[in-house]
Amino acid sequence: MQTEVPQSSLPAGKPTTAIDTPGAAQGQRVLLAALNARYTHTNLALLYMRNSIEAANAGHEVQLCECVVTDRRTDILELITGVGAAQGGAAPVEPRTPQVLVLSAYIWNSNLIRQLLPDIRALLPEVVVVIGGPEVSYNAQWWLE
Repeated sequence: MQTEVPQSSLPAGKPTTAIDTPGAAQGQRVLLAALNARYTHTNLALLYMRNSIEAANAGHEVQLCECVVTDRRTDILELITGVGAAQGGAAPVEPRTPQVLVLSAYIWNSNLIRQLLPDIRALLPEVVVVIGGPEVSYNAQWWLE
């Protein structure tokens, strides 16, 4: 299970977005979680998002974790939520839980994300979950159910 992409692997570019949750103070803990098809894949969208948020200097603490859809669900949940002790020496990105969790849904991970959401909600009831990507853009109602 991959846990952190080095800062040097960030694509360069101008900031285009920042996370602003209405009513929330600056300095939120944001976790961008990629569920890739293989270990050789990297979620470029989340790398750009991390780069943009950090470049905006809004004071948010941004982390990126990458898993593979074939990883055990319990390991993925422990990595994302920081709850529990992951097997095999894997550890959560940071022991602090995120305030905002961003997931990017593709054809290869959309069912897994749907399966993980109830557990994420149970473990992190206060977290703001943001889901984007091609699988959400054309079928938003399915995700809202």
